[in-house]
Amino acid sequence: MRHASALRLSIASILLLVSFEAIQAAESDEEPDFKQFDFKLALKKKTRNDKASSFDDDKILSLFFTPKITSRSPVDVKDYKLSLYLIGQSTFDKKLFSFIEVAEYPLIIPAKRKFNPKERTLSVKYNDKGDRVGFKYHSYIMVVKDKKGKTVFVKTSKTQFNKILDAILKLKKGDCFDIKGRKIKLESDHRVYR
Repeated sequence: MRHASALRLSIASILLLVSFEAIQAAESDEEPDFKQFDFKLALKKKTRNDKASSFDDDKILSLFFTPKITSRSPVDVKDYKLSLYLIGQSTFDKKLFSFIEVAEYPLIIPAKRKFNPKERTLSVKYNDKGDRVGFKYHSYIMVVKDKKGKTVFVKTSKTQFNKILDAILKLKKGDCFDIKGRKIKLESDHRVYR
């Protein structure tokens, strides 16, 4: 009698385990809810004078950046892409902006884990005195797209860009745009360091 009872208990345990694994497999096909994720940008800035420049006021801004994402979701993230747009504000016209960097990352995050890619570095040359040339770091936008290229989540560090996201996300690195999201062609290229 004991053996039959133990055997029934073992079979019940196996069936329960198989059912649990089937549920987990089914859940892994679910789409993640990105509201259950914390998106942050770890950003360090270092400014120094450009000693190679013939102008005393030229500066080099080095940005050390890493997107950090923490998942509270029970669903794995795979087949997604994160695009990080670093926005520079013009030193000669505060209503002009440009993408000074567009960094892309394959987004793979196991359930309830963290995404911490390797730190990247960007150097930007500008002059915010005298001649006023270039773009200085202002803010960022993080965009998550699915494997079909559809935008599924956006985070901006400055709410002023929320209304013009559709327009500015069509632009490329180096393109200039105004506060209304219109692409602006600079009349003179001397305002941008290349």
